[in-house]
Amino acid sequence: MSVKEFLYSTVNSTMTITVGCNSFTPPDATYSTFTITVAFNYPPTVSIISPTGTFTTEKGFTLNPRPKVWFYATDKNGDQLGDWSFVIADDSNFSVNVSTYQFSVSGSGWLPNSSPVSQGTTFYYTPQVNFSKTYHWIKAMVKDYGVLGGGGEDRTVWGTSPAIKIYINPFTWTNNVVAGQTIIRKVHFQELRNVIDGVRQFRNFSSCSWTDTLTEGQTLIRKVHIDEMRSCLDEPLYVIGESTGSAKWSDYNISAGSTMIRAVHINELRTEAAKP
Repeated sequence: MSVKEFLYSTVNSTMTITVGCNSFTPPDATYSTFTITVAFNYPPTVSIISPTGTFTTEKGFTLNPRPKVWFYATDKNGDQLGDWSFVIADDSNFSVNVSTYQFSVSGSGWLPNSSPVSQGTTFYYTPQVNFSKTYHWIKAMVKDYGVLGGGGEDRTVWGTSPAIKIYINPFTWTNNVVAGQTIIRKVHFQELRNVIDGVRQFRNFSSCSWTDTLTEGQTLIRKVHIDEMRSCLDEPLYVIGESTGSAKWSDYNISAGSTMIRAVHINELRTEAAKP
């Protein structure tokens, strides 16, 4: 095997080879060595930061059919990264309803939006189409531009993240809450709590600790119930780049005993809970 063939057929290793040969020139025999240093182009290391999950188990859920995804890539060789892709499928083998969204094919929805970039970059993708509301598997891929060999051979290598399972929940809210018409019920608050916990887990936050176990016909609506839901939703909203706090919520400073519960308070929470 030639040195070049060895270079291309060996994966993920770096070594120095010392080769010895005997040259007989009577009456003396001499022993000489030479060294070949073999360099290898490691593929980028890619990891999905958000959403979260494992290959076998989804973590929480989203109501958003276009959930934002971001991932991080490093390169052991320090090579620049010249392309990146997001892949989604309906099965863990990536053989059913597979879609690939590659930056170099269509830059829409991507940040960074120019190439190349340095290793150690975080990539953000906002899907430009709705995905079906079911279970999916996703992975991210990043390509480096390594160059090896005295002839400057192109050694482009793709790195792929571990795949994770996610769930886009087809949930729908109970009742359209209409000002002056809809009676606010326990189910409206309980649904919001359940969804907020789900999207928090989807974005790698823990579930919230809620004040009061809600009981139909007994539990009074309190200021703390609204404040908690807003606060617990602010965290996953913030990580996807949404405004939070007073910039987000109507009647931000609710006063116990004086601020009336309004349809807008429930509808805002429903709208925002569908974004992370």
